[in-house]
Amino acid sequence: MDRRAALVALTPAARVVVLLTLSLLVLVDCSSGIRPIASLPAPIREQVPVVIGPGEFRLQAVSARVVRGQRYHYEALTHCGFTATTFDFDGSYWTVVGPTGDGQGNPLEGLGNPFDAGTIELITSDTAVFTSAAGMRIDLVRGPSEAQIFGCD
Repeated sequence: MDRRAALVALTPAARVVVLLTLSLLVLVDCSSGIRPIASLPAPIREQVPVVIGPGEFRLQAVSARVVRGQRYHYEALTHCGFTATTFDFDGSYWTVVGPTGDGQGNPLEGLGNPFDAGTIELITSDTAVFTSAAGMRIDLVRGPSEAQIFGCD
């Protein structure tokens, strides 16, 4: 018996209950605030590292602007802890508020290594949050659009 036949076979009172229940489910789903996680917009240009010295590079942020309040998939390079260029997001590099690693050149405990596939969200024009795959929250503040880094093994 298909769905339409099953609905017709119900008493009028039962049909009203089924329709009200379905309507309520749609309302709850639409008002739950659950937002899909989006892919980041394409970079605005290719990343071209400028060699400054042995193992030292200057990079410019290449990320495109994003929508405030939208969560995006973000794969953070964590192998040597968070660096000045870990978070290239919304046209800038972002600085971690708090520890950037374990002090021994490794990522914080609980983060994936060498990458952590989490999400990132622009909260205000100058603050963002990265949430790791395990749910660890990393608060960020907007930094410069250019950064100098040293190689990491």
